Amino acid sequence: MLGDPEARLVTVTGPAGVGKTRLAQAAAEVIARDLPGGVVRVDLAPLEDARLVAEAIAVAAGAGSSRGASALDAAAAALRDEQVLLVLDNFEHVARAADDVGALLGACSGLSALVTSRHVLGLSAERTLPLTPLATPAVDEATPAVALFVARARARDPEFQLTPDVAASVAEICRRLDGLPLAIELAAARVAVLAPPAMLARWDAAVGLDTEGARDLPSRQRTLRSAFDWSYDLLEPDERALLRRLAAFPDGFDVQAVEAAQRGDGGVLAPLDLDPIVTLGALVDRSLLQREAGSVAEPRFSMLATVRAYLRERLAEGGEEAAADLWMATVCATAAHQEGRVFGAGSSGEELDRLDRELNNLRAALEVLLAQAPSRAVDLCGDLYRLWSARHVREGRDWLDRALRTGDADVPPAVRARALFAATWLAHFQGDYDARRRMADECLAAAQAADDPLILARALYVSGVALVDEDPAAAGARYRESLALCERLGDDIGIATASNDLGEIARGAGALDEAQAHYGRALELWRAAGDETGIARGAHNLAQAARDVGDLPRATHLLRESLAASAEVGDGHQRASTLAALVAVAAERQPGIAAATLYGAAEAEMAAAEIVLERIDAEPFARADSLLRATLGDERAGEAQERGRGLEPEQTDLLVQRLLSGEEGRVPTDGGLSPREREVVRYLAAGMTNAEIASRLVLSEHTVHRHVANILVKLGARSRAAAAVTAAERGLL
Repeated sequence: MLGDPEARLVTVTGPAGVGKTRLAQAAAEVIARDLPGGVVRVDLAPLEDARLVAEAIAVAAGAGSSRGASALDAAAAALRDEQVLLVLDNFEHVARAADDVGALLGACSGLSALVTSRHVLGLSAERTLPLTPLATPAVDEATPAVALFVARARARDPEFQLTPDVAASVAEICRRLDGLPLAIELAAARVAVLAPPAMLARWDAAVGLDTEGARDLPSRQRTLRSAFDWSYDLLEPDERALLRRLAAFPDGFDVQAVEAAQRGDGGVLAPLDLDPIVTLGALVDRSLLQREAGSVAEPRFSMLATVRAYLRERLAEGGEEAAADLWMATVCATAAHQEGRVFGAGSSGEELDRLDRELNNLRAALEVLLAQAPSRAVDLCGDLYRLWSARHVREGRDWLDRALRTGDADVPPAVRARALFAATWLAHFQGDYDARRRMADECLAAAQAADDPLILARALYVSGVALVDEDPAAAGARYRESLALCERLGDDIGIATASNDLGEIARGAGALDEAQAHYGRALELWRAAGDETGIARGAHNLAQAARDVGDLPRATHLLRESLAASAEVGDGHQRASTLAALVAVAAERQPGIAAATLYGAAEAEMAAAEIVLERIDAEPFARADSLLRATLGDERAGEAQERGRGLEPEQTDLLVQRLLSGEEGRVPTDGGLSPREREVVRYLAAGMTNAEIASRLVLSEHTVHRHVANILVKLGARSRAAAAVTAAERGLL
């Protein structure tokens, strides 16, 4: 169906457990081989709100934030010029987003969509493929349903044999399960405990799989519910309780979450009398939980959406749903607080990766806290500032706006000040300067009420950020107040932050020696703290000052450092700014086609990352355009810039490496690779794709791409193959 150019939207429909997701995955794998833009997959099961569907698509498509644009516009911009298959899995509970899918298809001529849902979307362009259960007319092993049961049974018990009496029982089990693959797998997983004839006896006597469940549901859903009832009833009471608690996570969980479920962390739930690790293994063995593919170092587990739905019903029946959700939100908030450190050192790339992996769980936690504990929602939003600012500006701003509008009088001033600090910065990134000023004032007022010198220091600083365009002198006074407080507190990160922005004011005033002194102090402190976010920012700013005084080799060296640090934390906003700065340097040193092409690439990344260059940085970028056009001519420069706007990030990285190669300040011969980068380069040497590496290391493809880009820069390589060769030569494999 998808091979037909007219079939741009195909919806696979059918009951729970029939195999819609597996069919979509298999189809996508085949189609991806011949589709230039590949496949963008979005699992909608973790989403509770149809309004987040467009955001999830935009994130999966690699869309950055765009100033003033909606999530739907950002997704359309990312997909408009590509031949892409968009796979939307588990659509039925977000059906109100169907119009967004239609709008995307209308805006993107090369886009097609494959949707799995229990219901059709109801769009005029839609073609449907009803997926029916497996046939069960015969007893022999070749019958699809029986063959599935036997395959799964032998995975549990290699000696399982389909003798005549067993075959008859298997066929009857498959018939009672109506050929639903998921139900068959759940039943087959029990062969290590009960032989098929014994299953039937137990079934008939105690469970009644073919009649259990609400009578107004379709028969297939009733039988699936019964299969769940049966597997669930085989568990001990505390095992059931653990499984119900884990169902509060919409998008999987790690071992620490299982241990927290056993302990009943947060005082919301009672402790359970079981060994969490042993029980986790038992639940995986019983096919009620799955270990996610490739999760080795930090294993993660999940449950099928239908299993989770069943367990959520059990929670509701027992009156436990609100408590379990609050417990889940508490676990997520505690983990985010440990990673967040809004006022401490910046998060590392791996810390941000961990938060990003939990994004769907964090979204659910925020919804719960907004409903049940608004003050804690404000606190969690503040803790997620580093993640929002580096990777999800638009969404972070939305959550902060919702949380800060709660009007909850119980929000402590310190918590409110932290959240307002985050909201002010996100508004700054988006170029929303009116909101930036208003929230900075509110942040300062809350900080003064909090009577906490560290919070006050940060509020004074962000107040200066809001003033810098209209009154640099007043902004500088706020920065100096913040700096003095931080020096008394011994807060190196605060000292670095205030010093950096004092450097901005000095540079804007033409006091370049003073600017370099401030920038240098900030960068030294950030380096000492290992703060990659700060290093990226500080190296970028010091490079700008070095260019201003004509020290282009030093500027180039510093911009290399900034790009590497930006890649380490996946900070697309800082990367885009640094690319613009590199264009300004390259235009003076090498005003050719490569620099003009990078100009276009930088423009595209700034637009995608919602970067609005400040005047002090915008002027050199504009001068670079004039210089390139004067050197190449308007036509050649314009053509090169247009090519640059169409580059993929990896292509831009190769172009950057070309411009950096041969410059002073080469990277060390050991490459300076982090432990994670060394893992990635080993997989590169094995010929793996980004998707394969992501699966092996349990990372997103975006994160793997970031690591690959960083490796190319650090090793001075122009391709993945060259990076592998260089790494081998240097003994890094």
